[in-house]
Amino acid sequence: MELICSADVEALGCTFRTPGGKTYSMIKDASYDGGRIKQQTLGANDCSMKITNILESDNGQWECTVSGKDAQTGDFAVGEENIKVVVAVPPAQTYLQVDGQQVNGPIELNLDETKQLFVDCVATEARPRAEFTWFIGTTQLNANVQNREEVGTDGKMTYISTLEYNAAPKHSGDMLKCQVNHLGYTMQALEDQSNIAEATLDLKFMPEMKKQPEPFYNLKEGLENTIRMKFLANPEPSEGVWNIGETTVAVGASDLDGKFQSSQITETGDLVGEYQVELTFTMTQEMTGKTYSLDVSNGLGTTKYEFTLALSEAPAAESASGPVIGIVILVVGVIIVIGVALVARAKGALCFGVKSEPLDEEKEAFDDAEKGKLAAETTEKTTKTPDKKPIVESETKNTENEDKEEKKSNGAHTPV
Repeated sequence: MELICSADVEALGCTFRTPGGKTYSMIKDASYDGGRIKQQTLGANDCSMKITNILESDNGQWECTVSGKDAQTGDFAVGEENIKVVVAVPPAQTYLQVDGQQVNGPIELNLDETKQLFVDCVATEARPRAEFTWFIGTTQLNANVQNREEVGTDGKMTYISTLEYNAAPKHSGDMLKCQVNHLGYTMQALEDQSNIAEATLDLKFMPEMKKQPEPFYNLKEGLENTIRMKFLANPEPSEGVWNIGETTVAVGASDLDGKFQSSQITETGDLVGEYQVELTFTMTQEMTGKTYSLDVSNGLGTTKYEFTLALSEAPAAESASGPVIGIVILVVGVIIVIGVALVARAKGALCFGVKSEPLDEEKEAFDDAEKGKLAAETTEKTTKTPDKKPIVESETKNTENEDKEEKKSNGAHTPV
């Protein structure tokens, strides 16, 4: 680290005083503390020293004093300035805590009793301020976080970030992770993940509740069909029963007539705590449109999953893009028309004000503006007004113009 003070006159004398009150005189080639602190020469107006090995005692306010000769009076003058030195000290310890108790294992939470938890991430004895980032698995959280600090020792502080965690069944088995970001960490400390505090989320809940019945479409009448139900639970489901009208089928068994066969409950392998079970049966017309259910139980309770069976295909999802696009196109069209009208008005191309009556050939030019030719002697044409209602116009040329040759209109009068 280099400390430099510069004056507006030649620096004839120079000293530095440490935060602990020790003074070093920066005479030429001066060296202190076994060569740890050395004077260095820069410009004539500079007072400079170099520290080759930073110590924690270097942290704090350094005072620099420069003496020089006043250019106007010739008297000696002294100037003083302060330099704040911050020696970064990484957190001595980083950990999670709940209700003031350090977390040393998984975080257990019964979601049937509570779904909100406040978790602290603590970074002790650090300088300067530590910053925090929260994750569930690899997903960074954008949740409510409150940060505070507590006084430590030797000017260091303990920094605490409190996460308002709203638990969900899908988080069970994931890792809740707090990452501490601090200038004091070395590359080796980061590789060792010394800045990480984490714990597994062990969330207990009865089989997850679904609000709407699950429909199964496109089943084949008279053929063997298989439906599959998926659900989350922790602990693992212990039993289940299918209710098909008056028929009940235990999970992992079949009914007395052998018309329905159920698989065992197995893990899906997609998510931690996600399970599935299948039911195989022959579909009939009488089974459509009715609501059936599957009851699944674990150590915390039983959840009923309702579903319906249908021979028809699933309805197509409605899209709102059409009306939105139509509205956008209409708005853009209106803007274009207004813009063209304003330009035309500025150029006098349209009748926005009092104008002299156009010549006969100019009137006729408007009859066939796209081709730039006069209209036929007597024509009927259909034009569209802004409300898109057709109007039939009958046009007759003046007798005195009947023998005139067909003329092309002046482009300046062609309507836009």
